[in-house]
Amino acid sequence: MANQYPFTWEDVGEKGGGDGVPFTQAEKEAIAVEWNSNHEKKEANAWVLHRIEGKTNSHIDANNKRIIDSKEEGYPSIPEQLDMKYWDIINGTTVWKDTIAAVKAKFPKPA
Repeated sequence: MANQYPFTWEDVGEKGGGDGVPFTQAEKEAIAVEWNSNHEKKEANAWVLHRIEGKTNSHIDANNKRIIDSKEEGYPSIPEQLDMKYWDIINGTTVWKDTIAAVKAKFPKPA
């Protein structure tokens, strides 16, 4: 049993409710469809919340396709940031500060 999106009838348990009556195949398929729908709605709502909170921006590219930029994806990984900070200390530079400032400027906090 995978229990990962997308869900299938195989992810649904055998017993229905507390009465111990097994689900029919049609019931299992309907439950899997509902789980997938709920998952998709949750994902869509998460994007909306990220947009409202200023964590995503979007723009239209040269092919008239909407591109969504994510604040989380804009930051370098933690190991990369630590390496930047180390070399900034060694070299007296501000690479880390400049990199983080660029992400924060692209994704300002909402007023």
